[in-house]
Amino acid sequence: MNGWNDGISRAIAYIEENLTEELDMDEIAARAYVSGFYFQKIFHVLCGFTVGEYIRSRRLTLAAQELCASDVKVIDLAIKYGYDSPDSFTRAFTRFHGVTPSAARKEGCTLNFAAPLKIKLTLEGSTMLEYRIVKKDAIIFLGVSRRFSEENSYKEIPEFWDEYLKSEQAKTVRGMYGICLDGSTKSFDYLIADECAPDAEVPEGFEQRCLPGGTWAVFPCRGKLPDALQTVNTKIWSEWLPSCKNYRLAGNYNLERYTEDPEYTEIWLPVEPVTTEYSFLQQNGGFCIFIRAETAVHFMIAVSRSHLRIFPGSFRSESQRPADSRFPRALFPLSRKRNKRCPRQFPPLSRSSDHRGSRSPR
Repeated sequence: MNGWNDGISRAIAYIEENLTEELDMDEIAARAYVSGFYFQKIFHVLCGFTVGEYIRSRRLTLAAQELCASDVKVIDLAIKYGYDSPDSFTRAFTRFHGVTPSAARKEGCTLNFAAPLKIKLTLEGSTMLEYRIVKKDAIIFLGVSRRFSEENSYKEIPEFWDEYLKSEQAKTVRGMYGICLDGSTKSFDYLIADECAPDAEVPEGFEQRCLPGGTWAVFPCRGKLPDALQTVNTKIWSEWLPSCKNYRLAGNYNLERYTEDPEYTEIWLPVEPVTTEYSFLQQNGGFCIFIRAETAVHFMIAVSRSHLRIFPGSFRSESQRPADSRFPRALFPLSRKRNKRCPRQFPPLSRSSDHRGSRSPR
């Protein structure tokens, strides 16, 4: 859980440090060790609003404070906080604060304030979440897709379903699956689909998509839609994934599987086992051992003829290993004779800010 929280906290800190710069979703998500596709979903479930909404509200909060405390021009604020023109900035400012930038400068004007997010760990009663792990070969789907922005998807995807089920296309594809497919950092494709054979004819207006074979975590949802689906979805992102130590997220896609029973659906997430790997590098009369959990090297042990050094940290490859002066380290003399300087057991590594332990799923 701590690794998951640390990743989200690093991502939020990166946003806060770069509010006046152009923010890239992949760069933000990299701080949490997940893809931009999954980071936006996780953030939305945990926070109740999208990453874009958070960035916009924080920028407009800071802009209002600067506006009231100085004689800065509106055009300069617009450019500083990433707006193309004073008009677009004024429209966004007015929607958020309820007043125009010029009115905000008047004494006694009421403005809105969006505080920076902070991750807070709370202990609550344990809840039950049913799931199973299955392996499947590649699945081929036939369906109709539409692209959605992350910010509007919760509202627009149900409208897409309503529109589709009333159309003639529903006679060809019943819609036993709803599939999210990563399109870009700002949008994704959603496919209403059925399984089909590889050589199935693709009618006009439809398309064929293939999801690779692999391991899936399957979560049953029992109850009326959409409440049952949304409740389980929230538990997956807020409870199961942060505490799951044996599996991590795999591909940038997930699906909803519908059945003949209107009160039973399933959420399928692609996962892969978390593995620990070891690699060795011989140099300068000694050798280094890199201990890797998932895809990041979490600490390095360097052994020379006279000393053993332990470098805590999380760096992504052996080529990025830290120099002695950059990371805190434990240093132990090596001796054939046991003495006070050469303990029988090395003390445990302290969980400093540079020793992050196992990181969040990718």
